Amino acid sequence: MAVNTRDLAWEAGNVVGVPFWVMWGVQGMETSHGTAISTSSGGAMGLYQFTAANKPGLTHPYPMVNSGDPKILAEQSLAAAQYLHYLYTQAGSWDLALWDYSGHGYREPEVRAQAKDPGSGLAFGPLTVKVAANMAFGPAPGVGSGLVQGSSGLGAGEGDPPDHSPKVKASGDKLGKTGTSFSGHARAMRNLAARTLSLKG
Repeated sequence: MAVNTRDLAWEAGNVVGVPFWVMWGVQGMETSHGTAISTSSGGAMGLYQFTAANKPGLTHPYPMVNSGDPKILAEQSLAAAQYLHYLYTQAGSWDLALWDYSGHGYREPEVRAQAKDPGSGLAFGPLTVKVAANMAFGPAPGVGSGLVQGSSGLGAGEGDPPDHSPKVKASGDKLGKTGTSFSGHARAMRNLAARTLSLKG
């Protein structure tokens, strides 16, 4: 079964408050958007190439495995979003957060290029997405902009919702008091995995 890793990036980023271009771009830098998942020479594994299961800001360990299983990919995506959010809160900018995430291998311009984002906050890649009905966290990215629209209720021609991640507050519904703990982790993972299984890439 094909897994749409673009939707995983969108959902995980939306849950935690990480812009889609960051999630999709990092996934592109690390594993060519899920097409080259393997163990690196440094021991990094999985969709977002973690070198260790436990990183600051995670509510659950990152699964240290190379797998196409939708549940594993969803867990790796959520862990990556949490870690990226943590790095952003520490560094104060996405450029520096990405520099830290990559072990000083890449920065914001390279990630935006991988996300096909010229700086607008929107990312439109080559994938065709079938949007599942009643998605809890909003429409799939790029609906109305060349991608196949499903039954999400969006009008024709509507693009991505605006990026509100800089406005995420530690006391909000999405994050716990530390600013890094997502209180609904288990529920979100079940919902994300269920939606992933129903999407056709």
